[in-house]
Amino acid sequence: MQNKGLVKLFAILFGLVSIYQLSFTFIAGNVESKADEFAQNKIPETVEGYAVKRDLEAKNYLDSLAKDPVFAGVTYETAKQKELNKGLDLKGGINVILQISVPDLLRGLSNASKDPAFNEALSNAAEKRSSSQDNYLELFFDEFDKLDGAKLASPNIFGTKAMADEVNFEMTNNQVQPIIRRKINESITSAFEVLRERIDKFGVAQPNIQRLGDSGRILVELPGAKDISRIKTLLQSTAQLEFWDVYKAGEVQQFLMSADQIIAETLETSDVAEDADSTATTEDEDLEELLSSSEDSTDFSKSNPLLSMVANMGPQDGPVVATFPIKDTAQVNKFLAMPKVKSNLPADMKFLQYAWGKPIKNSEVIDLYALKNNRNDEPELSGSVITDAQQTYNQIGRVAVSMQMDARGAKIWEDMTGRASSQGSQIAIVLDNVVYSAPGVSTGAIAGGRSEITGDFTIQEAQDLANVLRAGKLPASADIVQSEIVGPSLGHEAISSGINSFMIALVLVLLWMIFYYGKAGIYADVALVVNILFIFGVLSGLGAVLTLPGIAGIVLTIGMSVDANVLIFERIREELNKGKAQAEAISDGFKNALSSILDANVTTGLTGIILLTFGTGPVKGFATTLLIGILTSLFTAIFITRLLISAYGKNGKSLAFSTRATKNLFQNVDIKFLSKRKLAYTISAIALIVSIGSLATKGLNQGVDFVGGRTYTVRFDQSVNPTEVEDQLLEEFESIDAKTYGADSQLKITTNYKIEEEGDAIDGEIQEKLYQSLKEYLPAELSYEKFRVENTSNAESKLGVMSAVKVGPTIADDIKTASFYAIFGSLFVVFLYILIRFRKWQFSLGAVFAVTHDVIIVLGLFSLLYGILPFSLEIDQAFIAAILTVIGYSLNDTVVVFDRVREYFNEHPSWPMRKLIDTSVSSTVSRTVNTSLTTLVVLLAIFIFGGDSIRGFMFALIIGVIVGTYSSVFIATPIMFDTVKKKGIDLTDSKNASIEEEGEKSTQSVS
Repeated sequence: MQNKGLVKLFAILFGLVSIYQLSFTFIAGNVESKADEFAQNKIPETVEGYAVKRDLEAKNYLDSLAKDPVFAGVTYETAKQKELNKGLDLKGGINVILQISVPDLLRGLSNASKDPAFNEALSNAAEKRSSSQDNYLELFFDEFDKLDGAKLASPNIFGTKAMADEVNFEMTNNQVQPIIRRKINESITSAFEVLRERIDKFGVAQPNIQRLGDSGRILVELPGAKDISRIKTLLQSTAQLEFWDVYKAGEVQQFLMSADQIIAETLETSDVAEDADSTATTEDEDLEELLSSSEDSTDFSKSNPLLSMVANMGPQDGPVVATFPIKDTAQVNKFLAMPKVKSNLPADMKFLQYAWGKPIKNSEVIDLYALKNNRNDEPELSGSVITDAQQTYNQIGRVAVSMQMDARGAKIWEDMTGRASSQGSQIAIVLDNVVYSAPGVSTGAIAGGRSEITGDFTIQEAQDLANVLRAGKLPASADIVQSEIVGPSLGHEAISSGINSFMIALVLVLLWMIFYYGKAGIYADVALVVNILFIFGVLSGLGAVLTLPGIAGIVLTIGMSVDANVLIFERIREELNKGKAQAEAISDGFKNALSSILDANVTTGLTGIILLTFGTGPVKGFATTLLIGILTSLFTAIFITRLLISAYGKNGKSLAFSTRATKNLFQNVDIKFLSKRKLAYTISAIALIVSIGSLATKGLNQGVDFVGGRTYTVRFDQSVNPTEVEDQLLEEFESIDAKTYGADSQLKITTNYKIEEEGDAIDGEIQEKLYQSLKEYLPAELSYEKFRVENTSNAESKLGVMSAVKVGPTIADDIKTASFYAIFGSLFVVFLYILIRFRKWQFSLGAVFAVTHDVIIVLGLFSLLYGILPFSLEIDQAFIAAILTVIGYSLNDTVVVFDRVREYFNEHPSWPMRKLIDTSVSSTVSRTVNTSLTTLVVLLAIFIFGGDSIRGFMFALIIGVIVGTYSSVFIATPIMFDTVKKKGIDLTDSKNASIEEEGEKSTQSVS
């Protein structure tokens, strides 16, 4: 082959670069193993909470030598930055999609407009968003335009002083809209940068943060992160820092006493509904709660509903009005928000605003403060003036956060502290509507802009708060609309199962190639190992993330690499059987196989690109490794294998491409496939009818990816009956589904209970309910804290919630739509590619019909068998990835057959079409059986040893390979035959033929 030296040089350099890139992974892994060993030796298992303490010791160990050279001058810090990234399912951690609130941004731009048209459009857009794929902003514009006479440029909406430079009153809605779009985009970009800065300071290795289109969504992936609660707080905190003057307790306590009497009278009257808080959205329900709670209370609580809940009254000259039990805060809020109560406020206190303090750890009570608000609802001083923040200690040694303000802030702070000092009052430091501290000022005005936040902080909490303040506030609230949390224990198990499945699949393939092709198979195996080295090297060099589906993609690539070698070797065997010399047979074999190899890999690559475009998370990982594997397997099969074979045979050595057992296997096959097509049509028609019938009647077991909800993987210390557990859970949840997941002691529990509601409080409430319902099946010593997925000692207990997934209804609709586009887009791409490649629509029709046939049957089997097979058959994003892979594989087989049909037509133009097609298909039987068996062996290895999380995914691929192999022979080719003229078909094109010949010559190897 030509340019042999260049190919050798490239292969050697590529290999060295791959080894270099992977060396960082081995260096980092070696240091971390030593850190774990050090921690295990220092902290025995008998120590309470040993897992958390070991993690801390290991972290300190790694920090201590982070900048010390470990190997060849490479430090651990450098190696960690350049190592192969492992995904959430292999490392544990958290993956969330945050929705930046566009309604909040619009309200901010309009200066919290009370305009009826504006607020009606906001409300209507929110309602439409739940059933539309358009982004919220465009829906808002559509709804606003429907309102007669409504103008975005109104001084009550966006024609404000703050927007005066860009919006004037004369502008039409169409002129204002681009300005608002830009402003919203700038705000979301600002939120993205704030989040990135927070995450960078958090210290998680290999974080990934990216914007998702123009939807206002931001993806955050933090593999290896263990303190999940801390991360959620970090991501969702708006960091809205405010400084407010506060009323002294004595100024408010008298009002509380009069308010108590008003509340008591209101609860006793029959017109409670008329006096309800007009600002509450569930007004009637709130009052029912108040009434029902008072029925079971003592006489004192009936006559004093508010004061009966007071734990302690604060000192009259202090900032704490009163202390209440934490459990009663919601009810206190409802009481104080009642219109009759608010209207009884003195005139000089009409803007009073209540705020709760930061609860002290393990305390059951919380402080209530009264802030001196104003007509504009704006603090005199906000966090926008903060230029720096650091974790420090106050004068008595308590953990604190010190802040430095800019010149403007320093001047306002000096005025506020001077006023507080002269009046003997306090200033509340409020973060995200929680009062952290309310210090008094006794030494006069504080100049220089220094201030301090104190509270019940740990050092870590104070560091996080300082980081958040330095990064700046989010321009709007950020809600978690999709999340996946994987405990470290489950991650470690996934690594183990992933490596096992990978090694077993690899060994089986290597042995099969030697068994079938003898010494030539050894060379194919060498090329295969080089291919794997290249794949991991490229993944590491690109900073790509390796996931469990990614490992599945690599193993599938092994099957595809084998397919390329099988195509080449089968062609060489054919040339040898024609009596050609070995050198000529090898040259012609590589040349003749090239077209099929390229076509097969291009079609699979196209589906990979679609996966990469529409997929998220692990699906992207699968697509990435698949695409990289296609490129590297092409190089190794076409060039590396050729180099090795040519090197062996250059001195005239004979190289057999078979063994004694396989020498005559599948030789001279002559099967009349077309004569069996009516039987095949009948079988396929029955399979399709049954599949469609099951889909229409039984449907599919749609996962939370498509319907929204929460899914928890819960592990017990004993076998549990899922039906019994489900019945138990139904008492607490409106809907629940419990299925055995892997071992009998592990369940996958799914619910859509309160899925429309957002926030950590709801997530915590659901896990609390889950724990209480499952308590009788759990060990007595397993507390709720250890049961939660956020538990940092999850690796220690290895029981409780091992992983949690949440998908909001809006994002579920988006995933479903993207999946729809992906499948139909891939079918269109298939049709188009076959049409371009073979220049006959009949080929495209046969291929598309075959892959559609395969997709329907796979869907039908998932519908028929879910609830019967002992593993999950949920339809989720991974399943869509499997369907697209099935499309690629089926097309791969079909293209190989079609290539041979075209080739035989050129070689035997006088043959009848029936004979030509039967002979073409028969000549590919060896390759079809060989490739299908190898791929199935690979997939079965992953299916059996690869872990529970991808078992359904692998089952779909196994069914797809079997059905795809069948359809390429018995569906695609017969349909093509039945739709073309029985004779006179011209599959050649002189122009394209010459181009193909030139292309094949240019790819031939080197002399």
